[in-house]
Amino acid sequence: MSLVSEPISLTGESRNKRQEVFLELLSDAYTDIEAYVRYLVMNRVDAEDVLQDVCVNLWKSFDQFEFGRSFRAWAAGVAYNVAADYWKQKKRHQGFGLSEAALSKMSRMHTASAEILEMRQVWLRECIDQLPESDRSLVRETYYKASPVTATASRLGKTVSSLYMRLSRIRKKLARCVERKLT
Repeated sequence: MSLVSEPISLTGESRNKRQEVFLELLSDAYTDIEAYVRYLVMNRVDAEDVLQDVCVNLWKSFDQFEFGRSFRAWAAGVAYNVAADYWKQKKRHQGFGLSEAALSKMSRMHTASAEILEMRQVWLRECIDQLPESDRSLVRETYYKASPVTATASRLGKTVSSLYMRLSRIRKKLARCVERKLT
């Protein structure tokens, strides 16, 4: 169970509890924050430095985080500000960098594409739920549990090629289902 399943107040909480909650939230959102920073900074080495700054800033300003609000959205706001500072410094020291308007546009584009991907994942789960149980079971075993197809084929008494063909049909069926939901 998540430590933050309900909004909690850290007033009076021990430093260890505060740190534990922060680390859980950061751990859950880290991949998204990292992708966002890499997108905004566009240079892998610099993005790693900016990401470190983002994490430090998140911890320093964690008292300002309002529970019940999305940690990812709050962290994205902090990441945006750190990335904007990065580009201002780059412009000041090297004579070039992204403008605030360009950075803002990139941020909106990233957010929009992330929302679309999130919706596609929701729709994919719905489409998987609509599959016959035998197909759902095969999808779970192959993709969620990452069982080798050869082992699954052996367990089911099927040939590997027949299982690959079945998985291909299932993937096509799922793609059509997601596309229908998209339109």
